[in-house]
Amino acid sequence: MRIEKVHIKGFRNYDDAVVEFGEKTLVFGPNDSGKTNLLYALRVLFDPNLSAKDFELTASDFNCATNPERVEITATLCDIHEKCLVSVFGGKLKDGRTDISYVCERDGNYAFFAGNEIDGVERVQSRFYIKHLVLEYVDSTRDAARFLKRSQAALLEAARNVRNEDDAHDDEASIRGIQDSLESLNKGISGLHYIADALKSVNDEMVRISALNEGREARLVAGNTDAGKLLDNLQLAYLSDDAPLTFGGEGRSNQLFFSTWLSQRSIRKPVEKVSIVVIEEPEAHLHPQQQRALAKYLSGCIDGQVILTTHSPQVVEQFTSDALVMTGSEGKPTCSGSDLVGEIEALGYRLNPIVAEVFFSRGVFLVEGPSEVVFFRALAEAVGVDLNRENLSILSVDGVGFKPYVFCCKALGIPWVLRTDNDVFKVPKREQYRLAGVMRAYNIAESLGLDSVEPLWSAVKESLVWNGGPAVPVEIVAAVKGLRDALEHAGIFLSDRDLEYDLIASDLRGVLVSYYDAEDSEELYDAMTARKAERMYAFIGKNADELGCLAESGFCEPLSMLKRLVSASPHDD
Repeated sequence: MRIEKVHIKGFRNYDDAVVEFGEKTLVFGPNDSGKTNLLYALRVLFDPNLSAKDFELTASDFNCATNPERVEITATLCDIHEKCLVSVFGGKLKDGRTDISYVCERDGNYAFFAGNEIDGVERVQSRFYIKHLVLEYVDSTRDAARFLKRSQAALLEAARNVRNEDDAHDDEASIRGIQDSLESLNKGISGLHYIADALKSVNDEMVRISALNEGREARLVAGNTDAGKLLDNLQLAYLSDDAPLTFGGEGRSNQLFFSTWLSQRSIRKPVEKVSIVVIEEPEAHLHPQQQRALAKYLSGCIDGQVILTTHSPQVVEQFTSDALVMTGSEGKPTCSGSDLVGEIEALGYRLNPIVAEVFFSRGVFLVEGPSEVVFFRALAEAVGVDLNRENLSILSVDGVGFKPYVFCCKALGIPWVLRTDNDVFKVPKREQYRLAGVMRAYNIAESLGLDSVEPLWSAVKESLVWNGGPAVPVEIVAAVKGLRDALEHAGIFLSDRDLEYDLIASDLRGVLVSYYDAEDSEELYDAMTARKAERMYAFIGKNADELGCLAESGFCEPLSMLKRLVSASPHDD
């Protein structure tokens, strides 16, 4: 059994959204985009720890933008073959499917419904299925220390109950041996002269206080003198070369939390219960390598349906999911389903924590390489665009393969712009050259189905190849201006030639000449493009304050457009 989808209407930041789930689902998105609200909608239907009071929603639970009269949450369950669920749902099943709904009115009255797509749904007596179908929820504010203290006894008791007779008999013999060892240990301690002397006066005073204390004595003992009680009060410790480690580190406590929790699930394994596991932000307090390790671990060690939320690019990279959900912020719709998975998978080897940062961004500026990233980050700061505050990302595609990144942003509903070099390439085996950059930009537009660009392309495509040297003829520059304007309107920006050439031709030229000590344009270009990422980083380190002179130049147009695209998105109240 698994949850196939959930339809949420009027609940918190969800006006009317359908979210699809898989066997292993990863939910991501920026802050305040509704990840926790999505999980709470599922908890209303399936979390046994919620009480009747939790079902009486307050005014703040109703979507403030649409102000609905009711909240509706409907989960569609599929692949229901477990005997306990088939029995409990009975006639409400059809082909292994059923719907469960929760409806709450403004006055707080609520009801649950169940049924199937063919026969319809009917009102039912609360959550009649909750003993057999439960959601195990691990929240982001989990208290690892309290959980470990609470779970230790349960973990030991569960393991004790699943022993076979031989193991239980062996344990009883071992406990008797431990008891004998304890008694011997405590006798040895009492025989130490300084301990005996210290307690003699205590015992003498006890006798003087009451005759009932005669024949008894106070002793210093190592722990509990009863082996059974000693075992019931063990303290969980983590050892390194037999030396106990203090659980002061939140990261290690987080790892131990999941290890203990998963062990409990593994030992108990109730046969008449189906669980859906929901985990919020497992990466808490872990450094990147351990975040990746935990994400990979959680991908494979939990049977059944798992829904996991995250803010971590490392988790996005490593969690093996067959479904993705990106919660929408600022009025954008929540994205899920096979199309989204397909576009993410198309990134293939390109997906890494830097690329995964895009999933949490409000807008993305795609550039060719690291030198562009260094320059445009510095330029943004110089002209007053705070990328971190605006939650914008500048991402290198490490070449000219923009399409997978563009399609990914489009699938996620994330505004994007790009800037690519206006390369001039020689035609093989001919004394001809072509505007490869313009062709590349058009191919991106064509793949996006931008019909407005097509007539402009048809008018100029025959003139993009010319005889002679690499210098672009003036008439070709004029001919493609209309096409370039249309491409920029779509967010596809072309340099005049490339970043370094354009900078040499800009108001920054004097600063470049002084820094590189090269007056001639070609010498200056050669100096800038030799190990260009390193050179750009060093130059920006010394001259970041000088970039303000480019505030009104074409360099800022992609940044300005991205800000407009992001601010034009509808906002929630």
